[in-house]
Amino acid sequence: MIKIDETLLRVISAVPVFAGIGRLELIALLANASRVERSVDQVFFDEGDAGQTFFVFIAGTAAIEKRSDGGWQNILELRPGDTFGEMAIVDGGKRSARVRATSNAVALMFQKNDIDLSLEAAIVIYRNIARILSKRLRHYNEKL
Repeated sequence: MIKIDETLLRVISAVPVFAGIGRLELIALLANASRVERSVDQVFFDEGDAGQTFFVFIAGTAAIEKRSDGGWQNILELRPGDTFGEMAIVDGGKRSARVRATSNAVALMFQKNDIDLSLEAAIVIYRNIARILSKRLRHYNEKL
């Protein structure tokens, strides 16, 4: 169970995926969220895993990594306030990369089913996820 206080509400409301969500909807989402802790080198999820959750990174550091012929390639370093795992809740597909803690790390995990309980909140969250994923895609396209 997560202790919901004003500090947590302030931090979570600043996360882009929750932009535009009302206070009551945010409290309901947080009430159903789970706190996930990982030690150094433990994974939040692995490439190829099924995914019906996404995460908001709260503390520590982690790396998004993609499997390649030479081992694991670092794609992105996560910092507090970052989100990960959004693609799987949008398309229902398997995880496209792994997320591994590079220090002791904490994240909040949100279930797709809980998001979908409130149509109003779901519309805002999925729209925000589309913006986030589009921004990432543009960034990587510019690198090519």
